Amino acid sequence: MSTIRIENAAVRLTLGFFLPACLYLQCGCKPQSNSEITVSGPKQAANEQVPVQKSAREQSSEKAVFAIEQYCTELQTRNGKREPDFVLGASGSSDDRQPQWRKFSSKAEFEKAFESEIPDDAAYVWIEEGKIAAANFTFQSGSGDWANYADYCFRRDETAARISSELRTFYGGMLVRRKWVMDSEGLLLKSTEEFLDLKTKTPKKPDGDFIDKTTPLYHKVAELPFLSLLDEREQRP
Repeated sequence: MSTIRIENAAVRLTLGFFLPACLYLQCGCKPQSNSEITVSGPKQAANEQVPVQKSAREQSSEKAVFAIEQYCTELQTRNGKREPDFVLGASGSSDDRQPQWRKFSSKAEFEKAFESEIPDDAAYVWIEEGKIAAANFTFQSGSGDWANYADYCFRRDETAARISSELRTFYGGMLVRRKWVMDSEGLLLKSTEEFLDLKTKTPKKPDGDFIDKTTPLYHKVAELPFLSLLDEREQRP
């Protein structure tokens, strides 16, 4: 699934590449508890591992995660081979004002519109069978200190199946990768988080200079902030 890259000299980083992104998604839901059942057997030495059998719930959760990962990866591959169906951008966001979203006919029109400014938010949207299947967001600061790429994978019923994000920030020189896999009810099945050095991409513990960023978690297509601009999506093949 291609991620938006904002081509603008104002956002070039001194490290030699554009600063992508921060996205910390707050699910508001807790993962299922995965209990383990120890198999009874002869007493074992202290240095021997005790065999463990996974519960039925855990096995079911793992199968669900595998199916979601497979579905979203295949969707990402398909989208990578074609242009997005919709290109959107927003500017003017602040603590007390929501960004004003605009729809563009193409990437070229989008880039021309933001030649002299950096959009606060941007998004690519892909349609399959008349429904929104994927939305890739970019959230960033006007100063270019940080930017966040967040990729949303939606099911046929337009609920979020997987959300992955990558934050790149000069605050602490961090690259933070996160991923959430959810069922159709919004229950968190699996989450991962990785903290890396922005320059070397090696594991790094955040220090006092690191500033994390929050971003909205859209559990459903209906929650997308620009949905009213995509009324014609049902007419797509």
